[in-house]
Amino acid sequence: ESTRNGLKIGDEKIFPLSEISNRIIVQDNENGYWMKYKGDKFGFHNPEDVYDNSEVDIAIVGDSFAEGFAVKSNENISSVLRKDGFSIVNMGKTGNGPLLELATLKEYVKPLKPKIVLWLYFVNDIEDLNSEINSPILKRYLNEDEFSQNLRSRQKEIDSALKNFIIKTWENEVEKETQEVENNWKNEILHIPLLRSLRSKINLEPKFKVLRKEELEIFERILDKSRNIVSSWGGKMYFVYLPRHAQHYSLKKYKIFSFNKKHVHRDDVLNIVTKLNIPTIDIVQEVF
Repeated sequence: ESTRNGLKIGDEKIFPLSEISNRIIVQDNENGYWMKYKGDKFGFHNPEDVYDNSEVDIAIVGDSFAEGFAVKSNENISSVLRKDGFSIVNMGKTGNGPLLELATLKEYVKPLKPKIVLWLYFVNDIEDLNSEINSPILKRYLNEDEFSQNLRSRQKEIDSALKNFIIKTWENEVEKETQEVENNWKNEILHIPLLRSLRSKINLEPKFKVLRKEELEIFERILDKSRNIVSSWGGKMYFVYLPRHAQHYSLKKYKIFSFNKKHVHRDDVLNIVTKLNIPTIDIVQEVF
């Protein structure tokens, strides 16, 4: 809510699409190790020499799957493709939805003019779009063809804005937690484990709502604009459909792949992609 309009730089606002540059970024411990990597000169998850190539074969946009969240740097999607001899630039960021990906495409991918753009889609992307579309800055990427924040040339400003935001957020959280402990320590100590226990017992799953016509129309506009941007330099965009992991992580348990028949938003999304004639790499079909 507080960052919807961007971060303050002097009298202006800037909406960063990446992390602090050339700094160690630490992610979650999901696989028995704390994943960390050094961000490139724009704060993305790439080797330091990634921009030395005069030609880029593939650029990847998307969310945590694209970035390689909590996955070792030599095991994420871009690294695997790099081992196969492709020149890859990874522009994915955890939490990205369709509008942030369009913005990333315009700000960071377009200047590189890659031969192929892999647009990674995950089932929560439409939910992310509900929040993104309320940002005045992000909406300009959709509604104004020539709009740009010129982020590639403003990394020092981005680094400064992000550092200030992190410091202020940290200070506010410390103050908030200290006050809560002082006022409600008994309630907090009892409440947290009970809540976690309740959630684990009833096995809560995220509930995805039925999409409204307006949401699908915005999503279609974003994909259409993205495809046209990639086509403008002679590139080709592929839509990569990633299935929801909770529905298939145990292959022995899920012998009948119900998610093939009815997956969250699957039909609506793929119908739009087909309508726009965007080639699709459907991981549900290719793998499961």
